[in-house]
Amino acid sequence: ALIADGNGAGNDLYCVRASSRRQIPVKSEGIAKALLSPPAATLTGMLVTVDAGGGTVEAYAHPGHEFGFVLSGEVELVVDSTTYGLKTGDSFAFKSTLLHAFRNPGAERCQILWVNTTKPSEVRDGA
Repeated sequence: ALIADGNGAGNDLYCVRASSRRQIPVKSEGIAKALLSPPAATLTGMLVTVDAGGGTVEAYAHPGHEFGFVLSGEVELVVDSTTYGLKTGDSFAFKSTLLHAFRNPGAERCQILWVNTTKPSEVRDGA
């Protein structure tokens, strides 16, 4: 077990291979979400890609907490009516119960490592 290559089905409990990422359905144009965390994880990790000009249709809220790290590009994040301009290397965290929205005002695609305490199937949001 210590020298196994890690491709066994038992690893699905703790690992998600890049080639096996599930896409999470979204309602907004220009946003893609890939699930990074395994099914049994308490936290939901996602790779959120926002095309230039893309973003949420309207602000939304749901139970939980969120954390994000901007991997590339820029994103405009609105939390509780306050707008934050974030660029590569910036991070954020907030209670998901606050109305929030995001969009990419830049000319290039933005990627965000986004962690949420709410499971994708539990989220009933506009993104």
